[in-house]
Amino acid sequence: MSTTNSMMNSILSRLAYVHRDDDQSSGRDKVLRQSPIATADDFRASDDTYERLKKLKLGSQGEVCIARSDTSHKLLVIKHTKRRETMKPDSSGTMYRYPQEAQILLGKLKPHPNIIRAFNIEPSHGPGRRLIFMEYCSGGDLADQLDHFAKLKPRHCGLHAVARRHRRCLVPEVFLLHVFVSLAEALAYIHHGLRRSANGEYLEDANHEAVIHADIKPDNVLLRWPTISNSTATPSGLPDIVLTDFGSSRLASQSKGTAGTAEYLAPEVRVISALKTINKELYAQAHRNPNIMTTASDIYQLGGLVYELATHELWPCNRETERLQLPKEYPRHKLRGLEKSLAWCLEPKPTARPQATAHKYKGLLGGTEGLRAQRNDTVEAYGALPRRIWSAPGTGDCAH
Repeated sequence: MSTTNSMMNSILSRLAYVHRDDDQSSGRDKVLRQSPIATADDFRASDDTYERLKKLKLGSQGEVCIARSDTSHKLLVIKHTKRRETMKPDSSGTMYRYPQEAQILLGKLKPHPNIIRAFNIEPSHGPGRRLIFMEYCSGGDLADQLDHFAKLKPRHCGLHAVARRHRRCLVPEVFLLHVFVSLAEALAYIHHGLRRSANGEYLEDANHEAVIHADIKPDNVLLRWPTISNSTATPSGLPDIVLTDFGSSRLASQSKGTAGTAEYLAPEVRVISALKTINKELYAQAHRNPNIMTTASDIYQLGGLVYELATHELWPCNRETERLQLPKEYPRHKLRGLEKSLAWCLEPKPTARPQATAHKYKGLLGGTEGLRAQRNDTVEAYGALPRRIWSAPGTGDCAH
């Protein structure tokens, strides 16, 4: 047996062994709270084994778990991908397609604070399967956080919340602003290679190829508490917002067909996707067409995600955006700018939506600067949000 296969079997047997001991949840949770979090510099692909601590939600490309390195004792995420379809075999035997997520994260995108970081990919013991080693974000995902907000009592929401005198606790307005600003930054990068510098200017990565994420939804947005080793420019008391699960992504230049989660699709994508249950022959024909999904489809999903955070409802597909209004408990004068940006993102026609650029007329980032300033001013005025409002307040060497 080759050295690579021996190493992979060792890793997988180690993961399976710890999985059998998963009933010891108290010890596992203690390890999650106390262990530091791995960075790319900590990753050792050639000779490490891993202790599986917790199984996460099934991703679009395979099984996902939190694991701890037996060498560095730091936490990371390992995704065991599903079997990929075959390509044309070469002289050595059958070849399998490289997982799309790995192609994008390891081959097309450079590190960015609002994009999940993949460290490496290794072959697995199963034909066509891979192990993708990724960073661990200790704050959980946005779907769980949204559920947590809904369960809070109004008196627990703190000064940032706007509905303390009402019977429900809305998502704090500062967090709405933070999620929108952070994901606008993520899309500016994957669509156009734009990075915001310390002085507020946007610089473009050389030779960047536009990427469409295609599946922006609460489950695919993670919260990462800044640590000593991964400190960012995020205001104190707020987690980094990290776009993850690039299993449905594609290069904009090679975009064909549809992908993503049905209820979050942009109107132009949804109409094609719906053909699958109406007329399969027409669907197959339409699905081969290029440019059904574009960067404008991601912009729509950004607007829909933040609208869902504020209202706990999905934006109705093809609804005219002049009717968009956030819950009346929010002070209108404070979120008028956000409402305007959401309405722009949710325009039914893709050509009417903004681009994630700083273009004077078509760019989303100009207005985003005002929302960023509003977020920062709110944090400065009220301080950090209460720890109890977070579903996962942080682990390891979390500075929060």
